[in-house]
Amino acid sequence: MAEGIEERVAKTFQSVYRSNPLHKLNVSDRTFLWSLLFLYSYETCKSGGRADALFEEWERKSQTVADAAKLGERLKSEIFGGPSAGALRGFTVGFEDLPKRLADFSRRLGRALDAMGKRGRKREVLTIQRLVEASEFVKLKTRYYNDEHLAGLFNLIVRPPERKPGGEKLFKPKKLSGAAISKKRLYFKDNYPQLYANVRRRVG
Repeated sequence: MAEGIEERVAKTFQSVYRSNPLHKLNVSDRTFLWSLLFLYSYETCKSGGRADALFEEWERKSQTVADAAKLGERLKSEIFGGPSAGALRGFTVGFEDLPKRLADFSRRLGRALDAMGKRGRKREVLTIQRLVEASEFVKLKTRYYNDEHLAGLFNLIVRPPERKPGGEKLFKPKKLSGAAISKKRLYFKDNYPQLYANVRRRVG
């Protein structure tokens, strides 16, 4: 019979020393922290399916919005400006504000889409949120980030190995270090302050 979450959490924390600040967490807090770390591990290893299709769709939207701004610049220089602008005047009259509108549209929608992660990094950013939330939760409960202890707990979680695409060999998910957690948290805080603020609100 497969183990339930309670058993898996208990087994993971059996290896946490009493001197470790995370050992002091109650069962509810241990389960919440374990779940965040497990989801981060799962999402960084798994690929394919609906999740990838969703991320790809949002990446296409971001690219289209960026292309709209570039089109506006081309229209401004090649259609509404330049030596042929006068000859085309009869066809372009009434559309003179189109380049500016495209630029404004691209800026507004692009800002909204980038809040979920900049182009090419949406999946990574949304996944990092799990780890940042775990880190902020540890700080809330222990007064310090304790990234090394959090990394140690993450590396204790039993995660199934993944099969390499197109190959037969299996590989285990990568381990984390405290320095890596700190670096990811600071990157997230500096580049996505609104998402970081949302994470902190969820935690505390």
